[in-house]
Order: sequence, then C-alpha cells, then structure tokens
Amino acid sequence: MVLGDVDGFRIVASFSELKGKPIVIGESDPEGLEVKSSGEVGLDTILAKGVRSAPDVAALAALDGNIVSILIWHYHDDDIPGPDANVALDLSGLAAPAGRVLMHHYRVDRHHSNAYEAWKQMGSPQHPATDQYVNLERSSRLALLDSPEWMRAEGGMLKVRLTLPRQAVSLLRFELRQAPAEDPKGS
Repeated sequence: MVLGDVDGFRIVASFSELKGKPIVIGESDPEGLEVKSSGEVGLDTILAKGVRSAPDVAALAALDGNIVSILIWHYHDDDIPGPDANVALDLSGLAAPAGRVLMHHYRVDRHHSNAYEAWKQMGSPQHPATDQYVNLERSSRLALLDSPEWMRAEGGMLKVRLTLPRQAVSLLRFELRQAPAEDPKGS
C-alpha cells in the first residue's frame, strides 16, 4: 500500500497476509507490510528536539482478517492553528473480492470525538451538570467523519485523498468484502 504524495506529504504501505499484526512505521515486516510517510518526523528528532519545526504527518497500519485499519495523524508540539495536511493514501496489495472496499472514516479533531473541546466550550465546569455530563460523554465517542463509502480497488490498488487538520487523527477502516446489490453512492 502506498499512501501517496500531495503537497509534500507521502505515506506508503504495502500489505501481504499479516494475520492481524500491527506494524509500526519505520519497521520492515518480513511478510511484506511497509508503511512510510514523507511527512514523518523521525524518532531520533522527536526524542532530541520534539516536533517543533515541521509537523509530524505519519501513519500506522494493521490487517485483521478482511479489515485493513490505518491511523493517520497530523501532530505538532505547539497546539496552535496551522495549515491542514493534504494526504494522498495509495494502497496496493489489497485482496478485495470483486474490487469492492467499504471505507469507514473516523476523526478526532477540534470538532469530532473531542470531549475536551466540548468541555472548554461549556466554560470548563469543574462539576458539570447532568446535561453537560451527557454532552461530554457523547462528545467522547469516536465519530464517523462521513457515511461509510463503497470504493473500487483496481488491480488490488485503491487511492484515497483526505485533508487532515493540524492536531487531528483519522482512523480509516477498509472492509474487503462483497458489495451489496444496490450501492447507495452508485460507485
């Protein structure tokens, strides 16, 4: 799987039969999974200097049965506004029946799946009222960014483009399975 190059951020991964093993960026798996990012800040730099100049745009990936999960992040030590990362994700080596893949895109950022931001917006109460607590609990749940989407893998390859805000994380789950007879999005 190659997570491609848009505006300088490139993430690459290749999948073979991994039997659910998580793979960390920078490690080479003997069975063939590889994940790389042109926007990654190396571990030695992070340990020595932190993430102070360029942001860290990178990913982790795992295969569990017929589900490929990819966690992509856009991080900087300074929690201040900055430009979004345009990420090109090119996957290869997918064993998708009939080329059909169902993608679920979950997001954690200032507006999604973030109880801390919800707490700040309600004035940072030290003892939230019952309705505030319910809202905080709802805000803490992992949320879909969009409705699940059927995509077509051609020759075991799939291209996904996304914009990732600074200080955000996206979890992409790709289900490799047969599509329903009627595709709601018509792809």
